[in-house]
Amino acid sequence: MPKMSQLFEFAANHPWLAGGVFAVSILVLVNELRLRRGAGSSIDPAVAVSLINKGAAVLDVRSAERFSTGHIVGARNIPADQIGSSADKLKRYSGKPVIVYCDTGVSCGKALSGLQQMGFDQAVAMRGGLRAWTQENMPLVKD
Repeated sequence: MPKMSQLFEFAANHPWLAGGVFAVSILVLVNELRLRRGAGSSIDPAVAVSLINKGAAVLDVRSAERFSTGHIVGARNIPADQIGSSADKLKRYSGKPVIVYCDTGVSCGKALSGLQQMGFDQAVAMRGGLRAWTQENMPLVKD
């Protein structure tokens, strides 16, 4: 087993390598903490159905045009970039589960983060978005 002095000597002789190892270690740690913090903040369509049946609010964060082409029954349309300015509209959903979705589940992260910052502790994103919903043969409503 190497002695601590050998480790310091190696780091002194190879500063770029030691610095790279240190930087990668920090990045891995930050990513792991970010993933753990977000754990439980996404659900699959089957869990979404269960939450909807128990009274969860559903927010479609796509554009109004995309919303009108098809959306989950009972969903409200608030585009992702308007979540912050829609705090008054969203107050009635505080204290209950809120499911956020977009087309693929990728772009609703910003909306979810905004909701969580506003105190919606039970807000979750639907993993896979509307694409996953339709792949599970779940119904859509068109306006």
